[in-house]
Amino acid sequence: MGWRSYPLSFDQSSLSTRLGAGRIYASVERRHWGPSWVSSLILDGGARPVPAVGWRKESPTAFRSPLLSWLGPWHLDAFAGQTVERNGPQHPHLLGVRIQVMPLRGLELAVSRTLQWGGSGRSESLGSLARGLLGYDNVHSTIPSANESGNGLAGFDARYTHVFGAARTASIYAQAIGEDEAGHSPSHYLGLLGVDTTFAVGAATVRLFVERANTTMHGAFGAPLLGGAYRHHIYLDGYTHQGEPLGHPAGATSGWARSASSSTPASGAGR
Repeated sequence: MGWRSYPLSFDQSSLSTRLGAGRIYASVERRHWGPSWVSSLILDGGARPVPAVGWRKESPTAFRSPLLSWLGPWHLDAFAGQTVERNGPQHPHLLGVRIQVMPLRGLELAVSRTLQWGGSGRSESLGSLARGLLGYDNVHSTIPSANESGNGLAGFDARYTHVFGAARTASIYAQAIGEDEAGHSPSHYLGLLGVDTTFAVGAATVRLFVERANTTMHGAFGAPLLGGAYRHHIYLDGYTHQGEPLGHPAGATSGWARSASSSTPASGAGR
């Protein structure tokens, strides 16, 4: 019997070591940045895993400083990775950071930021990186197309959960992600809104949820602008990795798509 050839895959693998209050890591993993059970508008758990190095806080402790302790338990994940595009600049970098806090019992607040940057034929200077991180993402009179830093998304999400008993909860959650930049701040928001509830049925915990998402530019808070979300004139495949969306799997123009589902996860299962 001869040897069979199997493709070597490191998907969902990770190496890490402790550094300060968290762990520095090298991984090929999926990230789900948001409160939704179905999808995320900025980094979705169904997207292809991105090879990256980063640092992640290990436990949900509060800040020791009196000035920040009111934010409650907090998490942080920051990474720098590399994606694969079939068209446009090859092997652009993907940078991301997410900070999540819990200032009140049951209330989770988070901000997220990602940036497609560099790649073959594009500037990868410290100046270009600084412009991208500071939100100078668009071409204008002082930044020509050749010096445009990259393609950034940023926004926030929130979830509030009320506990009625040992196995009964009700939650409402929302996410708003700016697909463009204006005045160095997110603009043209995509939006997501949902509710869920859990309750016990025998030994199982049942979760029911309904959510809606709008992935058209400016669709969350105004008249939608068609043809722009997750797309970019430099990164011709758009906000993707290996041809698949990094954000909401419905893509650029889903309108207010509705999802309804139920599940019976094991006790303690999370998003």
